[in-house]
Amino acid sequence: MLPDGWAFFAHERPPVRTPLIDSEPFFFVAERPPVRAPVLTRVAAGALAFLAAISVALAPIPATAVELPPAANQYWIQTNGPNALVTLGDWYTSGVAGGGAGYHYVQFQVPCGWPAALPISVDLFSPEENRVAGATPTHEEPNGNYDSTQFELYGPGATVGPGYANPAPGAGIAGTRTTYQPGAAGVAESWVRFATLSAPVTCGSYVLRSQVLTADPLNPGGTGDDQNGWKLRVGNDNDANPNNVSPANYDNPDGVAGTNDEITLGAALALRRARPPQRAGLRSSSRT
Repeated sequence: MLPDGWAFFAHERPPVRTPLIDSEPFFFVAERPPVRAPVLTRVAAGALAFLAAISVALAPIPATAVELPPAANQYWIQTNGPNALVTLGDWYTSGVAGGGAGYHYVQFQVPCGWPAALPISVDLFSPEENRVAGATPTHEEPNGNYDSTQFELYGPGATVGPGYANPAPGAGIAGTRTTYQPGAAGVAESWVRFATLSAPVTCGSYVLRSQVLTADPLNPGGTGDDQNGWKLRVGNDNDANPNNVSPANYDNPDGVAGTNDEITLGAALALRRARPPQRAGLRSSSRT
């Protein structure tokens, strides 16, 4: 469970609340002194704990609404440019000294039970650095000129790493490397159809990469130091409009949890941005 209510997988279970952590890695350390038990008791307890861990790891995690962050959640995914300060929370995308010189990655799993006749839509909310009328939203943090943001989709079988820049730009699914220039002043944020995986969709792991650009021929004034907030939604849609209501069970076609047709989604290397302003760098405990 990620801090302050953002589940690693978007399955909408009630969150476990923990204090907000501002721009620092977070670790959970048990500080309670151990209570000694007889050797046989400790061995038996250890064996049971090991088996329980295996059963939890193998149990399917159903998704009832594959949107990251979940709908109505106060958080956004936020991609920082390579020239942004390394202290802003996601040092792994920073190109300055001490940074990882990498990218942001979000990963989703298409189960092998996904119906062969259904395509999958990959939608992005506000993929561009947005200039809405009125005050700048807290998830959009330009620094001077507005930068462009690039997205690319990889898979099936895609993984994140080693390092912070794999998979690399240009190695994704043909036609999915897309650059969004800054939005026009006063144009409201909205969902856009980023990609469609045609039926039958090959099951397995897919990875979405995001990057704030330092150079874009269509936006020569960009400087690569903005912080761009956005959201991701994955599932089946029955039309070409990502802004109307999604079909029922768009990410779980039979409407029954645990039947191997549910898409799951989580952050691999990503930054979450809160309203009101609170942020912390997030990194998954595994790359699967």
